[in-house]
Amino acid sequence: MLRTTWRYVLPALTMLAAGQAAAQMSPADIVKKIYDQAAVFCNGEDVAPPYTDKFMREVFDKPVADRYLTRLHKSQVDFDIFIDGQDCKLTNLVIEPLDTKAGAAVVRAKFNNLDAARAIDFDFYQSGVAWMISDMRYRHRPFTLRSYLKLKPRA
Repeated sequence: MLRTTWRYVLPALTMLAAGQAAAQMSPADIVKKIYDQAAVFCNGEDVAPPYTDKFMREVFDKPVADRYLTRLHKSQVDFDIFIDGQDCKLTNLVIEPLDTKAGAAVVRAKFNNLDAARAIDFDFYQSGVAWMISDMRYRHRPFTLRSYLKLKPRA
């Protein structure tokens, strides 16, 4: 009886631990996941949009996700915020954790899009065990996602 029980309990515990590990991804892991999805799309390996509503809600501060998705679904966003462009071909991607302190982190993504250099800083805060993106700042031109969405800086 005990062996039979463990046969069902062990896979359930493994799935629970895997779910918790996903919820506890580091800020650099989150940025890597974003660009892994972008690369598949930009490099012609898939034609589906790389960022689902569910994904955006899982990794972004709620006001940012709400405002961005509302504008996106009303066709009020005319470029991909992660690559700063409409067309894309990503090369030379580097993900750099810049700063991590109690409850906050900054991760920079550097890459070339169609041979144009891009650098984007992702500002994170910790919400429970999860890391959430509160803003994105382009280093190659003046732009923050919160200002683009007409949201005040996160306090």
